[in-house]
Amino acid sequence: LDSSTVSNNIGAGGLAAIRIDTGPTTPVSAGNTRPGTLQMNSSIVARNGTTPDIGMSEPALTVFAPNSLIGSVQAGVVLTGAPLQGIDPLLGPAMFNGGPTRTMALVAGSPAINTGSNPLNLTTDQRGLPRVSNARIDIGAVEVQVQTPVVPPVAPPAEPVPPDPTFTG
Repeated sequence: LDSSTVSNNIGAGGLAAIRIDTGPTTPVSAGNTRPGTLQMNSSIVARNGTTPDIGMSEPALTVFAPNSLIGSVQAGVVLTGAPLQGIDPLLGPAMFNGGPTRTMALVAGSPAINTGSNPLNLTTDQRGLPRVSNARIDIGAVEVQVQTPVVPPVAPPAEPVPPDPTFTG
């Protein structure tokens, strides 16, 4: 899961938004008996409609999540890679922020701004806008675009107007 935002989702049956299970598979096969591992980079998994944001069945789940922001995890989930945890990502509502799909933009003050990484060398975000802005990448699917301030042109100083000649008579 790379440069993604998973938020405002509810897992089936009210379970975690991302849930890794072990046990029999469908269709039936040899089973899925190894403890799960989830890898994500520069992704947000937070503020989902259920707690925890990441859950699992037994026995354990390791989540390798460098440069990511994770809301909450079920007991037994082991986070590695030093992700930000338990912090509100400060996301705007899902709306058209440019591009073909609704996205959840980072709002001012978000801890996800300028704290991501880009090991896949992505050139665009989910909207098709530049993936890197302000020389750093943001965590999640949307990159905050730094706008160059527009400075209004300054009019040259007006030439002094000579005083009207005064007639006396």
